Amino acid sequence: MRDLITSHYPDHGVIGEEFDDHNPDAEFCWVLDPIDGTRAFIAGLPMFGTLIGLGYQRRPILGILDQPIMQDRFIGTPRGSSLNGKPIKTRKCSRLDQAIYALTDPRMMATPAQEVVFHRLMRETHLTQFGGNCYAYGMLASGAIDLITENDLKPWDIFALIPIIEGAGGVVTGWAGTPAEKSAAVVACGDPMLYKEVLPLLKGAA
Repeated sequence: MRDLITSHYPDHGVIGEEFDDHNPDAEFCWVLDPIDGTRAFIAGLPMFGTLIGLGYQRRPILGILDQPIMQDRFIGTPRGSSLNGKPIKTRKCSRLDQAIYALTDPRMMATPAQEVVFHRLMRETHLTQFGGNCYAYGMLASGAIDLITENDLKPWDIFALIPIIEGAGGVVTGWAGTPAEKSAAVVACGDPMLYKEVLPLLKGAA
């Protein structure tokens, strides 16, 4: 991916998990994660994916999530999001007690305050699902999941997913309401009304 980008767009920057940053202060910068969900990949579970994000002046404007086993490709832009070429939208779910909640691993909750929030969300949501990695964000964008909270993320873990969620009508930020691409602790909601209910619970644990 890096070779293709630098050969076609030599002035663009590239940031990723595998190699050193290349021209990270460029106006256009790509953010790459070749395999998000390494444990799922090793186990042969289709909950991993390749993440490709493009930023303009440090703000995500294009996101791609590719899951090769299921042959699913999510694409997000300011004009909207799609799954395998078909438009997708988040679902309406404004109430926490009706929400489907996803989290890759409970061990992400690294502080007592974060653990308290996690257990509260488990109690108050309709259903909790673990192990989704990046694919859970695609499911949120397509209306299958309503809420995701995660911690200890790096920029390449979330950057490409932001346009996919926002383009589908969802909201994704840091736990303190900060830009998601600048946050280690991230919350994503399909319904902006649900986000307004959840964010105050998270701010104290950010």
